[in-house]
Amino acid sequence: MAVLLPIWTTKTETAGRVRRRINAVMKWAVAQGHRADNPAGDAISAALPNNNAQVTHRAALPHPQVGAAGAKVRRSGAYRGAVLSFEFLVLTAARSAEVRGATWDEIDLDAAVWTVPAERMKAAREHRVPLSDRALRVLMQQWAAYLAATA
Repeated sequence: MAVLLPIWTTKTETAGRVRRRINAVMKWAVAQGHRADNPAGDAISAALPNNNAQVTHRAALPHPQVGAAGAKVRRSGAYRGAVLSFEFLVLTAARSAEVRGATWDEIDLDAAVWTVPAERMKAAREHRVPLSDRALRVLMQQWAAYLAATA
């Protein structure tokens, strides 16, 4: 309680993570015979005040503005790999972790499909992403940049 109360209503996401970690440690302590009970288990829910956590979703960029945003990113002077990855992310509507973890063996250029393996998917199911002509060109630009960097 002394750890959670100061942040429970002001840093709700962090407080939840801290509570889950304390709970995991206490479960281990019970399993090892160091404690008879878990003070961070369900009983703590009744003792903590309602934190009224409000989920705030980020607004999507309106479709007519996507092209201009992409052009701005390309002009930004950012690392070329980051710019290409961002464009690939937009073109495939993938999660950033999936794009960052993509490997060349997941890409079938002939079939124009990116197959994300189940172990890298949030839903834990293989996901096949059709690749547009532009997405394929972005991949080819990334491949050329990779070859130039390793030459």
